[in-house]
Amino acid sequence: GRDVYAHYGSNSGWFNGTLVKEIHFNNQLDTLKKKEYFYKIDSSHSIRTFNYILEPRFNGNLCFPLNLDKRFNITGYTTDAWWISEDSTVTTEYFPTGKVVTWTKNYYDSHYPGMPDRVRSADSKGNIIEKRTYYPGTALTGLDFHSVEDQHLADTLYQLHRLTSVLQQEQYLNGNLLSASRIGYHRWDPSNNPLQPKIIEPDSIWQKKQGMNDWDLQTIAYRYDDKGHLLEASKGERGTHVFFLYGYHNTKIIAVLNFVPCLIEGQFDCDLKNNNVIQQAISHAIAKSNLDDELGTEDSERELRQALSDLHQTVYNLHSDHYRVISAYTYDPPIGMTGKMDEKGDWSTYHYDPLGRLQYIKDKNGNIRKEYQYNYIQSDY
Repeated sequence: GRDVYAHYGSNSGWFNGTLVKEIHFNNQLDTLKKKEYFYKIDSSHSIRTFNYILEPRFNGNLCFPLNLDKRFNITGYTTDAWWISEDSTVTTEYFPTGKVVTWTKNYYDSHYPGMPDRVRSADSKGNIIEKRTYYPGTALTGLDFHSVEDQHLADTLYQLHRLTSVLQQEQYLNGNLLSASRIGYHRWDPSNNPLQPKIIEPDSIWQKKQGMNDWDLQTIAYRYDDKGHLLEASKGERGTHVFFLYGYHNTKIIAVLNFVPCLIEGQFDCDLKNNNVIQQAISHAIAKSNLDDELGTEDSERELRQALSDLHQTVYNLHSDHYRVISAYTYDPPIGMTGKMDEKGDWSTYHYDPLGRLQYIKDKNGNIRKEYQYNYIQSDY
């Protein structure tokens, strides 16, 4: 068809609801910090579609639907998909001795909206800090892959439209490299089923600091589940191992276990998977979390907390020198976290108001440790 200009309207009001300024005050309403946001539109990467509605004309009374006119009413409207992203910010911090202003500018070399390749900041002293981020298909140059397989995996991530997967980040001060981090990827087969597709997830994180020529291995990933959740990782090759337990039908972390490996016959032993007693406690806690997800009652949550406390005690009894349940969690999935257990096994509970906002946090004895109040004042900003 052709463009019809007598239409309902369009969704070009992208600016509605966009954050443009935030101001922080102290109790005396003195301004502590002000941050202003500026945005840009790239019309060359924006898309506009024209849509039409055809409505048959009725000749006469609507009670006789078969008496139709052969003509139609045509109504058109546009749908705009704007390429819009934050262009720059100006942050002003106020101190008794004066104010400090920082300017930040975003550069979108790869034209990924909301994902700047370079972020450059300048402060009142003239220092320039630049952060560079390399994505799959990035337009930035200078990314050296460790192997041909790394290059192939980055290309595959691009083909799968996983553009937010970070490959490398660098930070510069006045043009000099301060630090860099690189994420290595791997094809994982968590199901061990040749009929199931493999997943591509990180297997390592490397770091390089100023003055270093070689990359230093910081983090190693060992296992994922079929949902892409990280289950086991370590700090370096001989560092602390961390195990993540997922519950609530495999949607939320319910416990995090730390393991300090001990040297056994020349090898670092951290095989939590083969400990039947601990695995039974883990399975019991996961089952209770699934039940709490389905029932959502105070009793089901109480049973889950008891199961997680039992897991904490079981781990401590068997491997008090090496294993630790460093944290455990319960949730009300539509709202948020309702309980958190610390390394000592003590629980804190989180309570919310009728609007789903965090109201207060209680300790194991029911004493309020933190309380939140929400007061809204009208402002001209």
